[in-house]
Amino acid sequence: MGKRLNGLVGRRSKAWKLRKVANVAVSRIGILRKVHGVRCSQARSDVIQLLHQGHQQRALLRVEQVMEEQNALDAFVMIESYCHLLGERAEMITNTICSWGECPDELKEAMSSLIFASSRCGAFPELQHIRRILTSRYGKDLVFSANSNSTLHPKLVQRLSIERASSEARQDLLKQIAKDNGIALHHLDDIDDQPISKTQMRHSQEVDSLILDDDNEEITENIVGCDSNKIDAQVDDGTRRNKYYLRRSHLHINALDSHTMQLLNHLTCGSN
Repeated sequence: MGKRLNGLVGRRSKAWKLRKVANVAVSRIGILRKVHGVRCSQARSDVIQLLHQGHQQRALLRVEQVMEEQNALDAFVMIESYCHLLGERAEMITNTICSWGECPDELKEAMSSLIFASSRCGAFPELQHIRRILTSRYGKDLVFSANSNSTLHPKLVQRLSIERASSEARQDLLKQIAKDNGIALHHLDDIDDQPISKTQMRHSQEVDSLILDDDNEEITENIVGCDSNKIDAQVDDGTRRNKYYLRRSHLHINALDSHTMQLLNHLTCGSN
């Protein structure tokens, strides 16, 4: 009777651990979505400003950052839904289901997708712990499913892909941004769109920052002599708010990292 009771307590403990880590993962996703949302908004604003200044080629390069940030946001939405599902079905995953073949399709997709995402999302310790819990339960069948893409959602695979977006996709997004802001594009198809390295991309962003800073200096020169209220009206409040939200988000991430380490240490000690 005592062994049976200990076994039941052990199973409940595994379910509790999975549910707890899934909930912390959801909290982290909420912060990461804010960070990437700010970055996406800022990159889109840079594209609009570059287009206004006639720098179409640099705008096309910056569009790639918009797409990367948007892909991250879409991926986080899907990962969040999978974490919610794991939290709701934790007892079934760790206790009721005996083998991978008995798993419902929706759980197969959620678990294999989180395993897939854990190797592609850096600085996400909760996903790594979820991976250890699930692989200890289902072993090589789960890992094979995640690596073979057989149960993965195609949208998640595409959003977490490291391949560069096609030229057509980047041009389509640039055209849409220009259309939404009433900006006319000229000879977009003639723009040289050769593949670039990460170093070249960083250099391009630094140059864009100089271009945008120069534009801000011109605005400042144009309002010299105005009273302070008019000057304040010319300041880009959106940029200030973005920096403020980024700083707060990074503070929240640091606090969550500390909480996560304490939780994972507690779970590790509890499993021994």
